[in-house]
Amino acid sequence: MSIDQSRFEDRLLTAILDDFEHLTAPAARPGRRARRVARPAALIAVALAAAVTAVVTVGQSPARTHSPAATHTVTRPVVRTVAYVVAHLRSALSANSDIVNIIDHAPDSQTGKPVVDEIWSTSLSRTYRITDLSQAGRPITGYLVTVTAHRTVSIVINYRARTWTRTVYPFGSSSDAGRPGPRRSTPLGLAARLRAQVKAGNVSLIGPATVDGQRAIHLVQRLSTGAINLWVSPATYLPIREVDTARGVPQTSPRAIRDDYRWLPATPASLHLLTAAAAIPSGFKKTASSNGLGS
Repeated sequence: MSIDQSRFEDRLLTAILDDFEHLTAPAARPGRRARRVARPAALIAVALAAAVTAVVTVGQSPARTHSPAATHTVTRPVVRTVAYVVAHLRSALSANSDIVNIIDHAPDSQTGKPVVDEIWSTSLSRTYRITDLSQAGRPITGYLVTVTAHRTVSIVINYRARTWTRTVYPFGSSSDAGRPGPRRSTPLGLAARLRAQVKAGNVSLIGPATVDGQRAIHLVQRLSTGAINLWVSPATYLPIREVDTARGVPQTSPRAIRDDYRWLPATPASLHLLTAAAAIPSGFKKTASSNGLGS
């Protein structure tokens, strides 16, 4: 596939971005104890301004032209700019109601040792679920958190002790202070940051790629402190993988933060994953809460 360095018209790029000006992010998540390396706050400011207008040929589209002598078909390349990809990423995430299942690999902020979390959430539910896993993939601690306007219900599951606790807190999505349970960045939040960086000229479109056998479009956002690499599906524009690295850290390093995304249709079986019945194994004992309003 060839790289076409020609520009889209500025009016077209502006229209694409303006279509997504009023997108609404998902409800904020409760805060979790900080334990992993923070993601880069912005990306390397030395990215070429040409990155905004870099395009990648992804297919061919026939167009009819006419001349006095004959009628013939001219093949024109179908192109995507970085602004086009990011705008469609935001649109896809805003419209999506699948269950997003994320396997998150990150170093512990205290020890530097690799930590793995499995995360489930959907725009159809105010409940999300996170499970801390051992290196062998066994669950250690689970969180099932439901956030409404005026209260937060947090269920914490201790898989080693075979116990669980339910606590109700007198604050909800309108307040960030003191929230229990894990907190994480959302795919739509990433897309919003990317959009801002596209307008600043700090995001590059690398081109087509393959991730775990899946076709992908590779984007990279850089600054002096590190980089965010993102791969999205060219069919759905949903994320496939994200890798965040500090400056000088390779993507394969255990110090990198990697999120692998799986999108599950919102069937009754998938939605059941976001319930206490699915999160709390049979036979686990309920214990008293230590704060909040109790159960």
